[in-house]
Amino acid sequence: MLIPILGLFLLSDGEKLANGIIQLVSTKETSAEARALVADLNDMLRHYIRAKVILAVLSLVFCSVVMLLLRYPHALALGLLAGALEFIPVAGWITALATITAVGIATHSHWIWMAALLGLWRMVMDYAIAPRVVGHELEMHPLLAIFTVMVGGAVGGIVGIYLSVPLVAALRVIWRRLSSSQLEKASKTPKAMNPIPIVSP
Repeated sequence: MLIPILGLFLLSDGEKLANGIIQLVSTKETSAEARALVADLNDMLRHYIRAKVILAVLSLVFCSVVMLLLRYPHALALGLLAGALEFIPVAGWITALATITAVGIATHSHWIWMAALLGLWRMVMDYAIAPRVVGHELEMHPLLAIFTVMVGGAVGGIVGIYLSVPLVAALRVIWRRLSSSQLEKASKTPKAMNPIPIVSP
């Protein structure tokens, strides 16, 4: 749960932290461009956190409704746990599945049905809902989001899965900002006048 806490901290005090870093590493000539880049990155981070919150709420609602229909004990509390653990990739939903299944076995509830529905929900979430929600918030194609998560997981494990999408989105923001800055500089640079040829009689 450390990563979402840090994300909320960056959302609240990220501007002050960014201003301090800009004052340390930038000059008067580059401070405006640095502030614009930080503003774009901060906006990207807000959209990413909002996407994660949307996915957590969807998991909370699905798990709570299914457990209420199956007359699971402590359905709302377990649904809230599943929603909170949605912030943690891989280990989060495995922990939620194990906890909900253990409660079902201990209370002689319909734990087999619940485990099957949770497994189905995970597949729908990972390959349909999450790529679309994250892609919409970060202006990224869903297939690119899936491929980024797969590569991040292969390279960095759980940390790579969590950081791959925001890292690619941040690199995209930086590339866009640098490209627009170069185009702006090119448009302000006066073009050299071509010499007029003199035709001899």
